[in-house]
Amino acid sequence: STSGHAGTPLRDVSLFVRAGQILGIAGVSGNGQRALADVISGMLPPQAGTMAIAGKTVAQFSPRELQALGLGRIPEDRMTTGLVTNLPLADSMVLPRIGTEAFSR
Repeated sequence: STSGHAGTPLRDVSLFVRAGQILGIAGVSGNGQRALADVISGMLPPQAGTMAIAGKTVAQFSPRELQALGLGRIPEDRMTTGLVTNLPLADSMVLPRIGTEAFSR
């Protein structure tokens, strides 16, 4: 449950996705699909409810935690949600992995 973007309420949402499946969410603008994607990806914390990935309950809704659990997201507008447009593309691609051993000490 969340108030979402522009007051879009989300209630009683339940999804089950098996390994290897891809879930797409579509709808008319303002019907809650962006708020739902933001909660699932950790951009917006829920007011209630639980989420588990591969049997692990999500403790802290943050993009970093959810990416570490294997969740990926392709946002509806990658220029405003998925990239840091004033940085080179390579830097934007590395940001989700910046805390890993391969990219930092």
